[in-house]
Amino acid sequence: MRKQAWYPALGGAALALGAFLLLLSGCSQMGNTLGANVRLSTSDYKVVAVLTPTSYDPLNAQGNPAGYGSHNGELQNLQIQLVYLNPPSYNTNGHAIYYIGQPMQYELKVTNIGNCAFNCLDFSVQHQYYDTGSTWDNYDPSNPSGYMVNYSKGEPMPGTSTSNWNNVNLPSQSMVVLQGTYNPPYSTAPGTDQTAVLIKHCNTPGQSSEHDALMYYNPEQGVFDPPPSH
Repeated sequence: MRKQAWYPALGGAALALGAFLLLLSGCSQMGNTLGANVRLSTSDYKVVAVLTPTSYDPLNAQGNPAGYGSHNGELQNLQIQLVYLNPPSYNTNGHAIYYIGQPMQYELKVTNIGNCAFNCLDFSVQHQYYDTGSTWDNYDPSNPSGYMVNYSKGEPMPGTSTSNWNNVNLPSQSMVVLQGTYNPPYSTAPGTDQTAVLIKHCNTPGQSSEHDALMYYNPEQGVFDPPPSH
């Protein structure tokens, strides 16, 4: 059975523009997306935390995808950058290559360049298939005879493809670095894939709530390429 993709009814194109409006601490702020291969200068910003994933999953919160209530601020003072770390190589399109069966490490850097703090943020990163199609998998050691793999755009990749960080506070003029690792299993279909980023504002830290607001969702925050290891 395939895993459920994030908010399939909303449409990735609309969400990828950075997206939903939120009023935090009386400050209007809107998301600023940076490309996965763009390095963000940290000289002017204090790194307040370097965090590894937590067990709480904000995707299971009952937050209204359109934002609950009168969240009408803009995320213009957040810079959001995904960095793929130490890839073995790059393909001709400049996408990082991580071989199937080997770990892929990444960082999500979120910088608050404004004058107001962001409090109680939940972050999720999910690696998804970039295309729709099917392929014959004959490089899985557990099944040398091979099998067909079907996949669709936005579908979560197999294995532990989602990482979460909850109740993150981001003071003014500061950066938080969220570190994660994904190991594409041998059941992964080779080819181009995407990394989606989701940000929610939580009302009760560590608890799901219908009042949690989806601030930002970009299904193509980064693009990478996992070919077979042989």
